[in-house]
Amino acid sequence: MLAAISRLIPHPANFTPVGAIGIYAAKKYGYKKAILITMCAMIAGDIFIGFGQYTTFVYLGILSYIFFQKIFEKMKLSPLLAALSGSIFFFLISNFGTWIGPWYEHSFDGLQKCFIMAIPFYKNTLFGDLIFTGILFGLDYAINKSKGRLPWQASLRPMNLRQKS
Repeated sequence: MLAAISRLIPHPANFTPVGAIGIYAAKKYGYKKAILITMCAMIAGDIFIGFGQYTTFVYLGILSYIFFQKIFEKMKLSPLLAALSGSIFFFLISNFGTWIGPWYEHSFDGLQKCFIMAIPFYKNTLFGDLIFTGILFGLDYAINKSKGRLPWQASLRPMNLRQKS
């Protein structure tokens, strides 16, 4: 729900947690459930935003985050690397989809122009992916680290009333 809602509330273009949620869901719930969670979020958001001729390319780009998480997890690498790789692939595939639409000349020059015009959106995608991935995994780490042991409980020890004198 968070991913779908994040696409509907006002935000800088492409600065959403969707890619990060895909990465986190892959780690936490497995790859099949991550695909289901991510696609449900995208479709739910697109019901309100609207579907376009490049929606397929956007969805493929979003699924790449899960794919990269699967690869990098096997290699025991950071989810931040999946966020970086996913954002690069998302940029490439979604802008390729934009280029084949009616907005740019279908030539190498048109492709270059399309990618150059998309750079400001890429910055938001990259920062959003890295920030939200860091937040999700950081919160998960903090919660798991402190389960049953809050910082102020560390110094408290149960009193033993049956101490021998």
